[in-house]
Amino acid sequence: MTSDETLVFLARHGATEHNLCVPVRLQGNAVNGPLAEVGRQQAQALSIALSTIPIAAVYSSQMTRARQTAEIVAATHSLPPIALENLHEIAVGQWEG
Repeated sequence: MTSDETLVFLARHGATEHNLCVPVRLQGNAVNGPLAEVGRQQAQALSIALSTIPIAAVYSSQMTRARQTAEIVAATHSLPPIALENLHEIAVGQWEG
Protein backbone atom coordinates (compact mmCIF):
# COMPACT_ATOMS: atom_id res chain seq x y z
CA MET A 1 0.00 0.00 0.00
CA THR A 2 1.30 3.45 -0.91
CA SER A 3 0.94 6.60 1.15
CA ASP A 4 -1.81 7.95 -1.12
CA GLU A 5 -4.04 4.89 -0.65
CA THR A 6 -6.74 4.40 1.95
CA LEU A 7 -7.43 1.00 3.45
CA VAL A 8 -11.00 0.50 4.67
CA PHE A 9 -12.04 -2.21 7.12
CA LEU A 10 -15.73 -3.14 7.22
CA ALA A 11 -17.04 -4.88 10.31
CA ARG A 12 -20.50 -5.88 11.39
CA HIS A 13 -21.74 -4.83 14.82
CA GLY A 14 -21.57 -7.29 17.68
CA ALA A 15 -24.50 -9.58 18.49
CA THR A 16 -27.72 -8.32 20.03
CA GLU A 17 -30.40 -10.34 21.80
CA HIS A 18 -32.28 -10.45 18.47
CA ASN A 19 -29.26 -12.09 16.81
CA LEU A 20 -29.09 -14.70 19.56
CA CYS A 21 -32.74 -15.78 19.26
CA VAL A 22 -33.50 -19.11 17.60
CA PRO A 23 -34.66 -18.52 15.00
CA VAL A 24 -32.83 -15.21 14.55
CA ARG A 25 -35.09 -12.14 14.71
CA LEU A 26 -34.34 -9.56 12.01
CA GLN A 27 -33.58 -6.07 13.22
CA GLY A 28 -33.32 -3.89 10.12
CA ASN A 29 -33.47 -0.20 10.88
CA ALA A 30 -36.60 -0.17 13.05
CA VAL A 31 -35.32 -2.29 15.95
CA ASN A 32 -32.64 -0.36 17.81
CA GLY A 33 -31.49 -2.59 20.67
CA PRO A 34 -28.12 -2.60 22.41
CA LEU A 35 -25.38 -5.17 22.18
CA ALA A 36 -25.79 -8.33 24.20
CA GLU A 37 -22.91 -9.30 26.50
CA VAL A 38 -21.52 -11.63 23.83
CA GLY A 39 -21.78 -8.72 21.37
CA ARG A 40 -19.65 -6.56 23.64
CA GLN A 41 -17.13 -9.41 23.83
CA GLN A 42 -17.13 -9.66 20.02
CA ALA A 43 -16.53 -5.91 19.71
CA GLN A 44 -13.68 -6.18 22.22
CA ALA A 45 -12.14 -9.06 20.21
CA LEU A 46 -12.37 -6.91 17.07
CA SER A 47 -10.77 -4.05 18.93
CA ILE A 48 -7.87 -6.28 19.98
CA ALA A 49 -7.47 -7.64 16.44
CA LEU A 50 -7.21 -4.09 15.09
CA SER A 51 -5.13 -2.70 17.96
CA THR A 52 -1.78 -2.84 16.12
CA ILE A 53 -3.12 -1.33 12.89
CA PRO A 54 -2.97 2.46 12.55
CA ILE A 55 -6.57 3.65 12.26
CA ALA A 56 -7.45 7.25 11.44
CA ALA A 57 -11.22 7.13 11.96
CA VAL A 58 -14.03 4.82 13.09
CA TYR A 59 -17.45 5.32 11.49
CA SER A 60 -20.76 3.65 12.25
CA SER A 61 -24.46 4.01 11.62
CA GLN A 62 -26.53 5.79 14.27
CA MET A 63 -28.05 2.49 15.46
CA THR A 64 -27.24 1.72 19.11
CA ARG A 65 -25.65 -1.66 18.33
CA ALA A 66 -23.37 -0.13 15.69
CA ARG A 67 -22.44 2.87 17.84
CA GLN A 68 -21.58 0.64 20.81
CA THR A 69 -19.36 -1.54 18.62
CA ALA A 70 -17.66 1.54 17.15
CA GLU A 71 -17.09 3.02 20.63
CA ILE A 72 -15.25 -0.11 21.76
CA VAL A 73 -13.05 -0.22 18.64
CA ALA A 74 -12.38 3.53 18.62
CA ALA A 75 -11.40 3.60 22.30
CA THR A 76 -8.41 1.35 21.61
CA HIS A 77 -7.11 3.99 19.20
CA SER A 78 -8.09 6.98 21.37
CA LEU A 79 -10.50 8.10 18.65
CA PRO A 80 -14.02 9.46 18.88
CA PRO A 81 -16.42 7.19 16.96
CA ILE A 82 -18.34 9.04 14.24
CA ALA A 83 -21.98 8.05 13.67
CA LEU A 84 -23.14 8.95 10.17
CA GLU A 85 -26.79 9.52 9.29
CA ASN A 86 -26.31 8.26 5.72
CA LEU A 87 -24.66 5.02 6.83
CA HIS A 88 -27.59 2.91 7.95
CA GLU A 89 -29.20 -0.49 7.96
CA ILE A 90 -31.81 -1.40 5.41
CA ALA A 91 -35.47 -1.75 6.28
CA VAL A 92 -36.83 -5.29 6.10
CA GLY A 93 -40.45 -4.27 6.58
CA GLN A 94 -42.77 -6.70 8.31
CA TRP A 95 -39.87 -9.10 8.94
CA GLU A 96 -38.34 -6.72 11.51
CA GLY A 97 -38.71 -7.96 15.06
